[in-house]
Amino acid sequence: MKKVKVLAHRGYRAKFPENSLLAFKKGFEFGADGLECDVQRTKDGKYVIIHDGTIDRTAKDKKKGIVGKMTLKQLKTVDLGKGQSIPEVNAFLKSIPDGKYVNMELKDETLTPEFCPELCDIFLTYIKPENLLVSSFEHSLLPYFKTRNVEIGLLIGSEHMKLGFFGLIKRVRTMRPAYMNLPVQMFEKVGVIPSKILISIFRLLGAKIAFWTVNSDKEFRHAFASGDVIITDEVEFILNKIKEK
Repeated sequence: MKKVKVLAHRGYRAKFPENSLLAFKKGFEFGADGLECDVQRTKDGKYVIIHDGTIDRTAKDKKKGIVGKMTLKQLKTVDLGKGQSIPEVNAFLKSIPDGKYVNMELKDETLTPEFCPELCDIFLTYIKPENLLVSSFEHSLLPYFKTRNVEIGLLIGSEHMKLGFFGLIKRVRTMRPAYMNLPVQMFEKVGVIPSKILISIFRLLGAKIAFWTVNSDKEFRHAFASGDVIITDEVEFILNKIKEK
């Protein structure tokens, strides 16, 4: 049977507070091969796991604030629900079982290339390079990690489609990522045949394919047929679909 790696998107997000230590723990307990999470920088130069540039959406205690203008101490008081708070990157990485895979997404709301050496040092303190993928929509954040033999993934969103077909291919040829992290919705938005052609070209350029965020049966069929990694909120659902294959 084809081997596709399943990553819990922000942890087991469908059932537990996203980007929390509980969601990450449950992702592994329910069988995920690894995790996907998001990295931001605090006002006092610490690194935390949170997707948005603000705490407004995920704070269950109705607190509001901009991540980059808050200290680590302030952020750790935010209630994510179920007794969870925003984790510091070090605490998150310490919690990863040996041999499990981690996709660290770098967020450009608070991160710039100057912070990448420090971040890389932190990542490699806890995670072996073969178990680590660093990805970002802001591609300028990624080149340093390649110099440290860490695999990178180019996250592709609507803004990158403005590069055009040849501009996008040029970006991939220049950066030579290990993965192209693609939205599974591309099959509907771009079309199945154009999507498969683009994926074939990415593979010819040496990249594997990671799809996000795969939560439905239809999305699973596309991602399983064309991808190497499935990033999902619905860990149990996707793992059961793979067992049916």
